[in-house]
Amino acid sequence: MDLSIYNWNLRGLNNLARRKAILDVFALANCNIACFEETKLAVVSRSVVVETLGPKFADNFIFKPADGTRGGILIAVSTDFAIESFPGVPGRLSLSGRITDRSDGSFWDISCVYGPQDDSEKIEFLQELRLLRPLMHDKWLLLGDFNLISQASDKSNANLNLRMMGRFRSVIEDLELREFQLVGRKFTWSSDCNNNVMTRIDRVYMTKEWEFSYPQYQLTPASSSISDHCPLLLKKMDVRHFKGFRFESYWVGQAGFKQVVSQAWNKQVHSNDAFHRLHTKLSRVSKALKKWHKKKRAECRLQAEIANDVFFGERLGSEVQRSLHPLWDSIGLPSRDLRHLENEFSLDELKSAVFEIHPEKAPGPDGFIGKFYRSCWDIIKDDLLKATCQFHSLRPGCWHLLN
Repeated sequence: MDLSIYNWNLRGLNNLARRKAILDVFALANCNIACFEETKLAVVSRSVVVETLGPKFADNFIFKPADGTRGGILIAVSTDFAIESFPGVPGRLSLSGRITDRSDGSFWDISCVYGPQDDSEKIEFLQELRLLRPLMHDKWLLLGDFNLISQASDKSNANLNLRMMGRFRSVIEDLELREFQLVGRKFTWSSDCNNNVMTRIDRVYMTKEWEFSYPQYQLTPASSSISDHCPLLLKKMDVRHFKGFRFESYWVGQAGFKQVVSQAWNKQVHSNDAFHRLHTKLSRVSKALKKWHKKKRAECRLQAEIANDVFFGERLGSEVQRSLHPLWDSIGLPSRDLRHLENEFSLDELKSAVFEIHPEKAPGPDGFIGKFYRSCWDIIKDDLLKATCQFHSLRPGCWHLLN
């Protein structure tokens, strides 16, 4: 099942009105895993989870108690998953658990952190991260409020602790973790004082094994006025597959290729505009080639099935013109005779330019690569020349139709 993870330092769950406000924000994100830092609760009950996240999360959560009204971590999953804690795992500043997908039994480990503000405690916190790694599964996700930055660009002013930044980077490198880059926002926290300071201290890291199991995920910010921290949303990207035309270079060597191109190209076009004619012909060829390729694939599959039957049968016994003439003398520049540039393009000039196109690259988004123009030059050359000459004479016509 696809994951949808919501990470947030929400600055406290110790108020019913606040829990209801968080529920409204969380419901809009439509997530199945929630990781909250700074709950400010010594005990997180079932009723608190229902009031904060909804009934789907009521019986699937683990938590770390707050120290008075400081800290506290909650990880909750929907009924699509199960979560269990690791009692023996060191975790004064973190909470770790194993999440299992009920649909297929696959599992991975997660650690949610709430980093301290004091420098001495930060060193202890980084050591805790080092101790966590050997105890976690190869598929491990590490996220939360780290209260640390790794580079100068993570903070809006120049007040930097370079030594601590270096320690943090060193730990992440030693743990061989990769960071999800936040898309659409630079900072995740801002101070409330007049001298506003912004930092990126809320982060999500993953092992390469986790990334391999859950590819194409993206980290984006969510909006909320409830906390000075920005919620982070980790979801699978909406990958749209290209449905346009792509010319495949191996088509050139297949039987019937040029015949398909020629038949589609030489159909009558009811237009005198060279650009419109070229656009129409290219469109017809792309459609004809896609249809031809689909038929070829079907034939190849059929031949493979027949060959397979024959092989096993033998083994088993079965069956507009403008002319600009600047006054060069008046501005003191030497003159050059460039009248030859006003001549229309010749077929040889066009062929030379076309044959310089990389054979495996398309000069535009129509999908026709250089190899198409080379292999079908005799079929398409006249229409290409007419279109380039129309362009040269500055008669735009239907130029916008091309790419």
